[in-house]
Parts: sequence; C-alpha cells; structure tokens
Amino acid sequence: MDFVDSRIFLTYHVIIKIFKHVRKQMGGRYIDLQVNGYRGINFSDPGLSAEDIRTVSRLLGDRGVAAYCPTLISSPHETYAHNLPLLASAAGEEGPGARILGIHLEGPFLNPAPGPRGIHEAENIVPPNIDYFHKLSDLCQDTLALITIAPDQSGSTELIEHICSTTRAAVSLGHHLAGEKQIKDAVEAGARAATHVGNGLPTMIHRHENPLWTILSDDRLYAFFIADGYHLPQALTSVILRSKPPGKLIITSDLMHLGGLPSGSYEIGKLKVLLEKNGRLHQEGSSQLAGASLPIDRCAEYMEKICGVSKERVHAMTYTNPLKLLDKTL
Repeated sequence: MDFVDSRIFLTYHVIIKIFKHVRKQMGGRYIDLQVNGYRGINFSDPGLSAEDIRTVSRLLGDRGVAAYCPTLISSPHETYAHNLPLLASAAGEEGPGARILGIHLEGPFLNPAPGPRGIHEAENIVPPNIDYFHKLSDLCQDTLALITIAPDQSGSTELIEHICSTTRAAVSLGHHLAGEKQIKDAVEAGARAATHVGNGLPTMIHRHENPLWTILSDDRLYAFFIADGYHLPQALTSVILRSKPPGKLIITSDLMHLGGLPSGSYEIGKLKVLLEKNGRLHQEGSSQLAGASLPIDRCAEYMEKICGVSKERVHAMTYTNPLKLLDKTL
C-alpha cells in the first residue's frame, strides 16, 4: 500500500467512525423485528438485490428506525438460497439508514391450514425438521435472530429445543392453532415470544380453546402485536396491554412491500388486494386483511394518539423490549 492509498484508507475509517458516532448520538427511535419489505421491495422476492436491501434500510432510517429484522415468509428453497446470504451480508455493512439486527424467518415451519397460515402459500410450508433448519441457518451465516414456528405441528417442540440450545436465535410462536399444552411445551423447550398476537388465526375460533388466552396469560412470553389500527380492534389492543407485564410487550409493523406505494389494486402471489389511501390493505371484494402497509412510526403514533399510551411506554415497546428479547445493543 503506497502513501496515497494509506491516506484514502485512513480517511475512510475516520468517516466510518464519525458516522457511527453521529448515529449513536442522534439514533433512531424504533426497533422493528418484523419487516417484510417496503416501497415495492420484498425481502421474499427471488429477484432481491443487495441494492434493494440498502434502499429499504435507508428509507426506514428516514422514518426513525434505528434497526430492524428483515423478514422472509415461507418461501421456496431457491428463494432462501438467494436471499438469505444477501441479507446476511447486508447485516454486516455500515452505511446510512437503519441497521440490520439479524434475519427473521417467519416460517417455513408453520401450520399449513387455511386461516392460521395467513398469506403464506401452503406449498412453501414444511413440517418441523432439524436438518432443514440447519440448511436455512447456514444460509443466514450466523445472522439468524428470530424464527417464527407453529407449536402445533409434529416435531415442533424438538425443533424449538434444538434451536434454543444450539443457536442464539429467539423462537417465537405464530401461525398456529395450538392448545394450552402445546404452547406450554414450546415455552418449556425455549420459545420466548409470540408473533403478531391476535393475527395469523382463522376468522372464527373457539371462545375458550384457542391460542390467545394461553399466550396472553403466560408472562414468560413476549407478545408481538401489530399496532396499525387495522389488525386489532382497539379493545383487544387494550386487553393485550393489560395482560402482559410492560417489559413483555413489543410492537412490530409486519410491514409489507406494498407499504409506501400509491393506493390501488395489487397482486400478492395469486391474491388480488386493495391498498386504501388510509393504509388499510385487504383482499379485493372482501374485508379480509392481506398484510400491513404502515411503518412502525405510524404504529407508535396510533398507540400514543388513539390508544392514549404514554411516550415512555411506547418507547419501551418499540425500542427497549425488542433489544432485550434478542439480547442486542446498539
């Protein structure tokens, strides 16, 4: 390395140090553990590029997001093989915008039945399998932070126990119809959270024998919930807030790639959906929701202005508690 190269090298590292310092001082206000994409960029798109990931990070940073978990829904293995290494590489990059805390795999070990699987395509859902988990984990290159698993599928308890004993990833329960024993077995095996509580369920559930009551009553579980004003009625949001200790509540946006796009008709796979001007995203000709389009700053605003939650409590749910679950610092 000659003298000019040395100066360039030193200047680069000085700039990086300054950038880190400024980001630490200014900081983002939010941590979002469930971001599927934004502004037309979908982390589960087989054509995903490194520049796409940087774009989402920059756009989220502009909205006050300090860090997030890019989330892949249940996908063909070819998509995992292409996208996970790209996201893993991006997790190690320094640059403007929100930082990547680690990857969130929402699937593929979910309940494949209509209702609990939501918009996940049944053909991409697989039974719990330790060997296949390792294939996905290897693709993540030690950046897997969170995985959502259905505890009502055969082999799920063994898989959860294996993940919790051999990796640093947190296990969250979601997209299932598990009974009380299945949920408690999953928690005993190491599961620590529940993904988008109140969603990922059929429209009609048994009034007593359903996953909600066990999840809400077990203080060992963090409860993720989507606070966009559409995914949960305000009364249920209030129940969640009263059911869990303050340190066990986490707001996630579950933001999709349609977020930030103009209102109108779109397609998600084989599904035709309508994005309204107010951000409500639902199936065409139906009131059935088809995902979330509002970023986490809008969720925080809803909690403060509509639900009357204090800024301090919202900060805990959108920053402190997510970091605590993943045992991360910024």
